[in-house]
Amino acid sequence: MDTNNALRALALDLGSRSARLRDMTYQRGDARAALVDAEPADLVVASYVIGEIGAAEQFALADLMWAKAQNTLLVVEPGTSAGYARLIALRAHLIAAGAHVAAPCPHDGGCPLASPDWCHFTQRLPRSQAHRQLKSADLPFEDEKFSYVALTRAPAARHPARVLAQPVIGKADITAKLCTPDGLVVTKVPRRAKSDYARARRWRWGDAVADEGQIPHGEEALLRRLEP
Repeated sequence: MDTNNALRALALDLGSRSARLRDMTYQRGDARAALVDAEPADLVVASYVIGEIGAAEQFALADLMWAKAQNTLLVVEPGTSAGYARLIALRAHLIAAGAHVAAPCPHDGGCPLASPDWCHFTQRLPRSQAHRQLKSADLPFEDEKFSYVALTRAPAARHPARVLAQPVIGKADITAKLCTPDGLVVTKVPRRAKSDYARARRWRWGDAVADEGQIPHGEEALLRRLEP
């Protein structure tokens, strides 16, 4: 959906060049109005949509998207504090309606982050020559910040933690900020724990942590906040 005819035409032109997207539809108009008559789908994706409508309409659109999602609803917003706030409100609203969080949170509880921090991730994207010219940029790439939530009808299998920032690799240990079902944890993985240290070296911002043994508990936790 888009009210900008030029962007809609560009999207259709780009989609026609891809075998996977050749049959896509890109309608003009209001997303909520179009969804009313749309068929339900296993996966419903809303990318950079919630922030384009008024606050009073956001929950109504969320309810409609959730009603159309037979399995999963994925909502992506800009990785700003405002984008995150919109997602957190939508997340809480739909959890109250029976949704379960599949990612990025390893739990259905409240977000443990407190202002001025917020949950977001980055994706490095290549810039075309035209893109660089439009942005007066020199680098052939940019790091796009985004926030997201994936909600499912049934409880999903979840990893025990999510890496919330790029880990810091020091001489003696690796320090990483993790979101866990028990709250926010900053963990240190010592170099002497060779196998754990090797796994932690591969952690990247946004990764899921598969090994619960690497998450500190009790006095080993450097930081834990159960409530924002």
